[in-house]
Amino acid sequence: MKELKLDLLPSNLYAAKRRAEQQKEKEKKGREQQKNIVKIESVPKTDRIERNDG
Repeated sequence: MKELKLDLLPSNLYAAKRRAEQQKEKEKKGREQQKNIVKIESVPKTDRIERNDG
């Protein structure tokens, strides 16, 4: 919010908003990737156990 107050020009305001949105998207992607990694790791382990038992 401090960046938005300092940047008075519309172009700077737009750039600051865009930067904030990109940071939020990166954080969301990072969280999603971590969740996906956990899901991907858990599925093959169960598949391997079933194959060994079967």
